[in-house]
Amino acid sequence: MIQVLLIEDTVVIREVVSTILHHQNRDLLITAATNGATGIEAAIQNDYDVILMDLRMPGIDGFEATRQIKSFSPDTPIIAFTAFSDKRTRRKAEAAGVDAFFVKPSDGSWVKLAALIRKWAQPKKVLSQAESNELKALYLKLSILKEQRAKYGIDTPVNILIGIEDTEAEIAEIEGIND
Repeated sequence: MIQVLLIEDTVVIREVVSTILHHQNRDLLITAATNGATGIEAAIQNDYDVILMDLRMPGIDGFEATRQIKSFSPDTPIIAFTAFSDKRTRRKAEAAGVDAFFVKPSDGSWVKLAALIRKWAQPKKVLSQAESNELKALYLKLSILKEQRAKYGIDTPVNILIGIEDTEAEIAEIEGIND
């Protein structure tokens, strides 16, 4: 089974996409999230093979949700699933970390969407499950810390508060980038 997370704020689109994709492609298990925030939570709680991301949603939009998901799950493919296909939207989506772009089908091109999902669902996992879980836990801690900083007006950078004082050069050296 290919596990797909569909993050879409429009109820009708969520239901149509979920129903059609699953009925025409029994190997696709579609889970739906109603907005960027619930999509991020779902991505923290589960490992999806592919994420379909609406870009324009109220609250946390698809661009920000993509950035946040990529911060703790960099290997999970995210396909922009949007009605907006202009160059500016595409560039903004790519900058956020979107791996592929699909314009919402008005002509019923569900076969193309299913093929794109299958293409990106191919095994690309680089992180072990333990590493993935550790990265997700760190992301949650950082999110809480950022909220607390904002709530109490603390100006100290997050890396200092959690005891990470390495400079970019030191981090690159540790990761072997300067070898």
